[in-house]
Amino acid sequence: MTKVLLWVPEVPSDCRDRVAELLRGFGIAGTWYAQPLAELSWQIKLEAQLEAHSISLLASRLSKTTKAFELTSLEPPFEQYLFHVGLGIKRFDLNPAGQVLLPADAIEAALMKSAGNLKEFQSRLRLLQGTAWIDLMESYRHDESVRLLPFAV
Repeated sequence: MTKVLLWVPEVPSDCRDRVAELLRGFGIAGTWYAQPLAELSWQIKLEAQLEAHSISLLASRLSKTTKAFELTSLEPPFEQYLFHVGLGIKRFDLNPAGQVLLPADAIEAALMKSAGNLKEFQSRLRLLQGTAWIDLMESYRHDESVRLLPFAV
């Protein structure tokens, strides 16, 4: 069994029972909390134990029922799945400190495709690191009393 951290930050009220049933199918249950940033929506954040081979299956099934989620394996094999309905699902290998591991061939491909253009390389590197997914999830991490600053600041 592998310890995982699951966070589903926004589930509309009409989908909550379906997501809860899906989680129960994996032996996961937890407490739902109102999502203050999205009216009539709920969120759930919990730790659970899953078979290592079940993590990717859970991620796949959650991507069909939720708007966004973050699923992180806290034990080897360290991995993370990020999903946002507008971007799709992204999987990462992580080191024990939780940092994304990028394969050398992926970095080399990004470098070659950027053809020496630094801005293009940075853009491709951000895509490899899942920055767009993380940026979208970050807005849920703050309560509504926090003023979010533009990315450029």
